[in-house]
Amino acid sequence: MLCICTDNELSSKQLLLEVFGLQLKAAIDKFILYIQVEKNYSTHTVVSYEYDSLQFLTFLRDHDCSTDLASITKTHVRRFIQHQLGTHKQKPRSLTTLSDSLRRR
Repeated sequence: MLCICTDNELSSKQLLLEVFGLQLKAAIDKFILYIQVEKNYSTHTVVSYEYDSLQFLTFLRDHDCSTDLASITKTHVRRFIQHQLGTHKQKPRSLTTLSDSLRRR
């Protein structure tokens, strides 16, 4: 499956991310540190969010999609969730948690 990226207007946030080339892995690491230290989330929640986020990163890489934050779209997230439903037979409740963890970043 090839990555399909659309050409949308870049928001100022996306433009900054593109200029600085912030990659998804770096953003995941920063997010995990933030929810551990600043938000004091439970260990279980932190591990769950990290696992879900890394699954998304793996999905993007496996499908030859950019892991640059400015390049990731809602379409990528939707395709990932469809992939999890079809390939991994995850339950809708698990996907709600997965979707929440991706949205929080």
